[in-house]
Amino acid sequence: MPGTHLAPQVNRDDTLDNALLTHGAAAVKTIEAHSQVKYRIRPFHPDYLMVLKGMMVDRDDIPHLLGWNKSLKSTLYVMKVVGRHLMDRLRHPRGTRLLISNALIGRLLLSQACRASNSSRP
Repeated sequence: MPGTHLAPQVNRDDTLDNALLTHGAAAVKTIEAHSQVKYRIRPFHPDYLMVLKGMMVDRDDIPHLLGWNKSLKSTLYVMKVVGRHLMDRLRHPRGTRLLISNALIGRLLLSQACRASNSSRP
């Protein structure tokens, strides 16, 4: 946690903090340019939430879930997300919608598969 009050607790030697602050932006650009990973800047919030026995929900979903009965747009959004989760659960032991950390790992795995097959998509 470079630049925060937690930095001394996490990393007693500031070498790694300085390296992240100095090279972090270039690392993100390189990862995005050479993989399937695409980052989004978000204010601090939990990684994701789990509802309905394993459906992943992120920050974009919350207003729609809370207002599902207040607008047609939210109703359709919730129907789509919940419907996908239900279909996933019929075919798989868990939902296949990946968010935040899980999405990062999924895209890194996709990037590795693409490299192995020399294509932009496996």
